[in-house]
Amino acid sequence: MTASESKDAADPAISGVPLVIGVTGHRDLVPEQTGRIQSAVVKILEQLAEDYPNTPLLLLTPLAEGADRLAAEATLEWNRQRREAGRSTVRIAAPLPLPLEAYRVDFEQEDSETEFQRLLDHPDVESFLLESATPPSVQDLIQSPELRTQAYDHLAHFLARNCHVLIAMWEGNHPEKSSLTGGTEDVVNRFLHGVAANPSSADDPLDPPDGLLLVDLRVARQRHASPPEFAWQGTPCGENHTEILRQINTFNVDVQESGQLGAAQKQSREWLLPAKVQEEYKTRLEDYLSVFGMADALSIHRFQRAWFRYVGLLVVLPFVAIVCFEAYCHLFPGTHPLLASYLAVFGAAACAYVIADKKRFENKYLVYRSLAESLRVQVAMCLAGECQSVGRFYDRMHRRDIEWVRQALKGVHVRQLIRRGKAQGAGIEQLRLTIEHWVVDQKKWMKKRSLELAPKHVRYRTGSRFLVGLSIGLSIVLLFFGFRESAAESIPSHSLEHAAIVLIVLLLAAAAITHEFTRRMGHAALAQRYHAMSDLFTRAEVRIQAILDQEHSGPNEQMEQARSILQSLAREALSENVGWLLFRRDHPLEIHTP
Repeated sequence: MTASESKDAADPAISGVPLVIGVTGHRDLVPEQTGRIQSAVVKILEQLAEDYPNTPLLLLTPLAEGADRLAAEATLEWNRQRREAGRSTVRIAAPLPLPLEAYRVDFEQEDSETEFQRLLDHPDVESFLLESATPPSVQDLIQSPELRTQAYDHLAHFLARNCHVLIAMWEGNHPEKSSLTGGTEDVVNRFLHGVAANPSSADDPLDPPDGLLLVDLRVARQRHASPPEFAWQGTPCGENHTEILRQINTFNVDVQESGQLGAAQKQSREWLLPAKVQEEYKTRLEDYLSVFGMADALSIHRFQRAWFRYVGLLVVLPFVAIVCFEAYCHLFPGTHPLLASYLAVFGAAACAYVIADKKRFENKYLVYRSLAESLRVQVAMCLAGECQSVGRFYDRMHRRDIEWVRQALKGVHVRQLIRRGKAQGAGIEQLRLTIEHWVVDQKKWMKKRSLELAPKHVRYRTGSRFLVGLSIGLSIVLLFFGFRESAAESIPSHSLEHAAIVLIVLLLAAAAITHEFTRRMGHAALAQRYHAMSDLFTRAEVRIQAILDQEHSGPNEQMEQARSILQSLAREALSENVGWLLFRRDHPLEIHTP
């Protein structure tokens, strides 16, 4: 069953971000180990389903002979048992490196084609073709082993780049093994180390591994007389892989609890693209748009609002605590209810801080906002015909800071590839949609935010300075008149002096809170950042329009030049968002007390 024929009812687009599990392995496995291998695959799936119960599982298996099909058979049987128990199942997708006619050329086992077709026709299995930039004809692929090797190299690259977890059914470091391009060892090397075993590979040697967890399942091969002992273990590819997978599961939990945000999700999608455009390009964009709407609505309507309430409490409650404490010290000394009020208000502020920190309001607002922005860029690039994952556009210095977003984006991207099926080209019309609904919209939004934040910073700074000036002026008045009256033992004047002292402290506290608030909110820094990005989007719009106005250039040349500019703009937009995220993380609002 192809992706385009899959049933919408079974499509888990509404269920958030999937956990992508890839399969690679040898074709000539020992038959005696078949049962143990399939049992191990089921145990791996059961463990992942138990550890991340709210996250849909998506299995990628190319359905080659041997390991690929064993994993598919084991998963189909597990799906049957879980379906009978009323539980969620694993979505199975087959990324095919070659058209079916050319793929079958490399099948060697008896009845292999029948087995392959049976799996391909199963209602739980969807397939999609991995297409190269310049695909050769099917006849050329059939006749050329070199071209087929290139296709398998493309498949190895795809699996290593697009899986969170990779199940590798191989013999490991066997003395007779070979570093076959596109083979199992090549996939494992790329997944673990970010580069291929073959030194002539086009992979950038500085690229870090994109995977999270390798499940190393050691098996025997028919070609070797001394097979290794059957064993398997998990090997992390980097730091915090468990935390990243837990964050994906947490996002899915929040999605499932966001039933009241349906209207907000719809509005978020329509802010990105009009409903008519969404419907027209549904097969190309639906999964991106779906998760964008979820992330945007959760960020703005749930966690940003909760965070703003928390900010308000952390601004107001400490100030009220200072009022109570100063009143106790200077206006009504010995009034214990005031001291108790100070402690109670301070305790309330501390509780608000602890609760907000535990619920991670600010962190979820930030990372969900970043996920939405990455999907905004993904939608724009895909609409313009650039359908690789924009997760690769993040610069290497910041990938660790944004790793959760990159891994979530990976899952959404793979699921969209399955829905899309055969690659769809883009022309000038789609390019103009990208300009209108991304470049121009972002240019206007950035300019608007810059014009809002710059005056806001000036107002807060002016207000802070005004409050400090009032405090200093009142101190001067107290200096010249307060002590003179106190020397005459004027009790009413003495009370006024203490009231003035309280007012001086409160003015300074209000000035400090105002200054700290605008600094931590980053009004000035963000205004400058948005102004620069607005100029960048404006420049991109002008240059792309100039390319489209060229009469001597053909449509293909225009598209290539325009996409080059869009790629550069995408990198800058993602870099700006990472800068925004890091700025917010480095300037959290905290409790400051007297």
